[in-house]
Amino acid sequence: MNYSQDPDHIIAYLKIVLFFIFLSTCGLVYADTSAIPAKTVVCPQIVTDSREFFKDIGEKPSLALDPFQLLMTKNHQEELEKRLNAGFPLSRCGGPFNASLLSTAAALGLDADVQLLLDKGADTETPLSPVGESALIFALANNRYSTSRLLLNSGASAGIHYGADNGGYTALSAISRSLKDARYRPDEELDIAKILLQKGVSPSTQDRNRNAGFTALHWTIISNKPALAHLLLTQGADPDLKDAKGRSSVDMAKRLKRTEIFDEILNSR
Repeated sequence: MNYSQDPDHIIAYLKIVLFFIFLSTCGLVYADTSAIPAKTVVCPQIVTDSREFFKDIGEKPSLALDPFQLLMTKNHQEELEKRLNAGFPLSRCGGPFNASLLSTAAALGLDADVQLLLDKGADTETPLSPVGESALIFALANNRYSTSRLLLNSGASAGIHYGADNGGYTALSAISRSLKDARYRPDEELDIAKILLQKGVSPSTQDRNRNAGFTALHWTIISNKPALAHLLLTQGADPDLKDAKGRSSVDMAKRLKRTEIFDEILNSR
């Protein structure tokens, strides 16, 4: 069995890391976790040595790799299932994102692994990443559309639990701020957003973010996603809500010269 490194998974991981570095330099990655329910586990805030993580994958035999490292290799499902059957704790935090195994698989879009973990009893709600992100948030933020559907169909909460009550981004913010990378599919993004709205997610809920406080509409302006902005506005998104620095969506659209979204906002009034 070939356990060589999977370049697609490694590239995906590096893109995710770069995105979070960008957000942190902008002062946008912060989570007020004070409102997280007591029963919810939050992974500790630690610095992961990515070089050592990938060095081990390249140098060690598969039996010496932990399950988080196995996810980064090809043809790993059989060995992963053996580890799970042997009692690997589904609530353990680790890997490059310092999150649960389910969240790591979701971020990488590994649907077969996500399904396996769910079948083994993985909890979609806990543990959360150090900044309060669930497996669903990881999937949404990384354009993993089929993974997002799988998690939602398996009972993952789409509501405020992952946003204002939880310290991080709302589900709608997660999908609104996703990068327009090679995986980006506007039609699929809209379909997922409609599912979230149908499940009762408010388009006007603000992220519980000390330095941001954005709504999903703010994020569509930053990401320049007019179609998604239109959907949110038709579903009642409030363009006058202000972020932590007093900027409304109208202000932001004008400042960033997002003419199409600015016009959508004016037409929605």
